[in-house]
Amino acid sequence: MSKKDELKQLEETFENKQIAVFLMTWLENGLNATKAYMKLHPNVDYHSARTLGSRLLTKVDIYTLLASQNLGIETYIQKLKEGLEATMLVGDERLPDHQTRRLYHRIQGILLGLE
Repeated sequence: MSKKDELKQLEETFENKQIAVFLMTWLENGLNATKAYMKLHPNVDYHSARTLGSRLLTKVDIYTLLASQNLGIETYIQKLKEGLEATMLVGDERLPDHQTRRLYHRIQGILLGLE
């Protein structure tokens, strides 16, 4: 997906071009709100950019953002299930990858309140 398409998708998701542009810049700058704000507003000093970038992020519903990137709860559960069923190739045979499965099993246990 091109940056233009991603921006359009974010604009449609958040119905706010300023937020969409900021989010694109935030993602491009390693999730650093200060850097993102300074890139969009180069004449703003560091401390102001830190405050204003943080304020913009508070306007973003993280679940909406994740869902817009196909990283919602459905994807999380799907990947958790895949991890619980992990296998490894040994010679020509696929065997359970217990080390990987244990990591995902622990995550599942934490989510269920068992670990």
